[in-house]
Amino acid sequence: MSIIEYSSMRLYAASLLFLLAGCNDPVRTEENAAEVRVDSTVYHAPAAVRVRARNTGTVTWTTGMCGLRLQRQAATNWQTVAVSPAPGEGCDLAVLYVEPGGVLTRWINLSPGTVPGAYRVIVDDIHPELPEAARSSQTFQVAAQ
Repeated sequence: MSIIEYSSMRLYAASLLFLLAGCNDPVRTEENAAEVRVDSTVYHAPAAVRVRARNTGTVTWTTGMCGLRLQRQAATNWQTVAVSPAPGEGCDLAVLYVEPGGVLTRWINLSPGTVPGAYRVIVDDIHPELPEAARSSQTFQVAAQ
């Protein structure tokens, strides 16, 4: 199974979690807004990248502990190069509630072989119906050692 297929499966699972939790109303961006940030503008692999998603909306998020994608900027698009948890690793099935103003903190690892370039992290399980841009971190660089 490719990383993209695995990511699509996990996105589907995150969407199902929201439906089971009763969050099947249409998503309104102003109610479900997020600010996703990483701590630095430059990293040297290997490194652990802390990803913080702040609930800047007006409703409580219902989320799990799955659904990070590390993407590298290509010539015309973004390519997923890693997911967390990695394929074959399990997800914590706990349901988390993040109140407006609250912060969800996660980590994703840059492996020793991470190619230098521009990257971002997408948090898939905070309202996966929102556009990727609303769930992505700022761009950061992975520099050569």
